[in-house]
Amino acid sequence: MMEKAIERIAKEDIKALIANHVPEGRDIEYKAKQPGSMDSEKNEFLHDVSSFANAAGGDLIYGVEARDGVPESAPGLAGITADAEKLRLESLMQDLLDPRIPGVQIKSLDGFAQGPVLIVRVPRSWRSPHMVKKSRCFYSRNSAGKYLMDTTELRSAFEMSGGVSERIRQFRDERLGRIVAGETPVRLMEEAKVVLHVVPLSTMGSRAAGLDLAGKSDQLVKVFQPIHWGGGDPRYNLDGFVVSNGSAKDGSGCFGYCQLFRNGAVESVFARITFPGNSGEKGIAVVDIERDLIRAMKSYLGGLRDLNVAAPFEVMVSMLGVKGAIIADGDSWHMYRRTPIDRDVALLPDVLVEEHGVDVPMVLRPVFDAMWNAGGYERSMSYDDTGQWNPKRR
Repeated sequence: MMEKAIERIAKEDIKALIANHVPEGRDIEYKAKQPGSMDSEKNEFLHDVSSFANAAGGDLIYGVEARDGVPESAPGLAGITADAEKLRLESLMQDLLDPRIPGVQIKSLDGFAQGPVLIVRVPRSWRSPHMVKKSRCFYSRNSAGKYLMDTTELRSAFEMSGGVSERIRQFRDERLGRIVAGETPVRLMEEAKVVLHVVPLSTMGSRAAGLDLAGKSDQLVKVFQPIHWGGGDPRYNLDGFVVSNGSAKDGSGCFGYCQLFRNGAVESVFARITFPGNSGEKGIAVVDIERDLIRAMKSYLGGLRDLNVAAPFEVMVSMLGVKGAIIADGDSWHMYRRTPIDRDVALLPDVLVEEHGVDVPMVLRPVFDAMWNAGGYERSMSYDDTGQWNPKRR
């Protein structure tokens, strides 16, 4: 796999593979032609893709001619329309792999003699093993290329896939326990909180040393800001890098922080999500919380992409200390319904983000629906009739 985010790969990178005689291996394979319309050609493509997903991920590069696995030239693919070919390959993966592989990206590069070069980037999958439906075969990869998985490998893959989700939830539960206990990177205000966790699935399946964050403080502080309000106290810490809000004037603690862990996970907290109502109750300005979470998620996904942290990500939102609080409908400072939240810790539905460039408001809709459900509403009232996040004063 080329050591670059796929959107940054250019024609020169393909030329460099040829000039440096970079051979095929566990994470890269060259193809002179795109898959044709015959079942055998489609299956070959699907076997290649699933083998990458069931191993460590990798790049399939179409339009490059190789001899004995070593690239010699890149004439490109003749007679294709890149966008149409991308749609065809995506459709094949969608319909003929089980389960579907999240996070596959396809990029076309122009400027070659016969046509574009296509790069199919397949991430390591944490839903593995993936099967090609028509052949009912499971493939993985080693340095010699793809091979059929045996029963021991299949059993191990199923066990690992089932354990990833559990390890992610254990991570979330442990972190929430520390927040409740006050074991946080900075002292927080003792008020109701919203907590956002963004966890790359690869984090839970690897013992790698983690991200090298040295010398990147200027880059990190721009994107890993706390959920609400800008942070002004960035620093490295034992877990990675943290940016916190300034302390309240009364000395009661910080409004929040964003912690980037060395394994690529993100924890962001806003520690003051309630406001006093006219009758002594506490309200949650839910539209403001939605807006803050959307803005934070967009920024964090961009930052993780720049750090080459691969998708997919498990996204988890929790509310702490909210029992008795009321969801404020419409204008943040008015509460028209008075159905108090019935629990102190509200764990909202987890969502899977399959790639960096997702429609964040759409992905977070199940989270927002549940947040409004907690206050007696049937759904988030911030989405219009077309399903777009478009909050209006009510």
